[in-house]
Amino acid sequence: MDTLRIVAEHMGSDAGSELERALYAHNRSVTEHAAWQLVLFCLRDETDALRGGIAGYLWGGWLHITMLWVHESLRGHGFGAQLLASVEAYALEHGCTDAYLSTFDFQAPEFYRARGYQAFAELADCPRGHAYHFLRKRLS
Repeated sequence: MDTLRIVAEHMGSDAGSELERALYAHNRSVTEHAAWQLVLFCLRDETDALRGGIAGYLWGGWLHITMLWVHESLRGHGFGAQLLASVEAYALEHGCTDAYLSTFDFQAPEFYRARGYQAFAELADCPRGHAYHFLRKRLS
C-alpha cells in the first residue's frame, strides 16, 4: 500500500465535494435509497438581493432542513413560516413523510415547535452556555 498521509484542506475545496459525494454514494448503496435531492427556496427583494432562504435535502422519505435564515429587518412578518411551509409542501409532493432539523437555543427552537416540530434530543452546553436542539415533524 502506498504511504498515506492526513492533509488539512478547506471545506470549499474540491476535496470537500469529493468527500461528500463518496459518503452519499456509500449511504445510497447500503440503504438502497438512491434518490437524493438538494432543495433551496430563496426570499428575494425587488433588486434580487437575498433576504432569506431555506435549504436542505430530500433522501429516504425524509426532509432534512439544514438552514433557515431571514434578514433581521424582515423577521416577525411570517416569511420564515412561509419558507418552511414551502419546503415542507415540496417535500410532501416528492414523497417525504417526515422532516428533521437542528437549531441552537439562540436561533429558533420555539419557532419550529410552534409549527409542529417536536424535540427528540438536546446537546447541552454546545456552544458553552447554550444548547443545540434536534427536532422532527411528521409531514401531512
